[in-house]
Amino acid sequence: MTEIQVKNLTTDLFKNLSFELFQNGLYGFVGRNGIGKSTLFSILNKEIKISIGEIKVGKVCYIPSLEIFDKNITANDYFKLLSDEEKITLNKNLELMGNPDFFNKKIGTYSLGMKELFAFIFAISIESDILILDELIDGLDEKNVSIQPLRFGLSSKRKPSVKTKQVIR
Repeated sequence: MTEIQVKNLTTDLFKNLSFELFQNGLYGFVGRNGIGKSTLFSILNKEIKISIGEIKVGKVCYIPSLEIFDKNITANDYFKLLSDEEKITLNKNLELMGNPDFFNKKIGTYSLGMKELFAFIFAISIESDILILDELIDGLDEKNVSIQPLRFGLSSKRKPSVKTKQVIR
């Protein structure tokens, strides 16, 4: 079982933040803009080093923004970067999602929903201990039947999955 442990994390945004996630499942972090959700995820992903506190976390898959993907190449180009085992998972995920037919087009031509669908399928296909979806799938249609098996499947995976939601006040 993978776990996330944060003990006494202190930064400009956090004072003695501590929490533990030991159970696999889908967790939500809800907060207003600027509260530090994305910063916390960058810390968990080891993109931001800390000097006060202790973090224990496995291999993280975290896509902070759709902007990290090169607009001049295709989703299929990104899929080529996956390991053989990840490609098997990818093909299963693509089948569950109805085998979208736009992945041979440049990402720069995608609508927001198409970009989010690509990023979501890519993220859940990557072998990791922990999956973080930082507002990544907010634009996908909640009622889209093809998305439901994957969304519900996240909670039964062998890893903790974290999704965020921004609260506007």
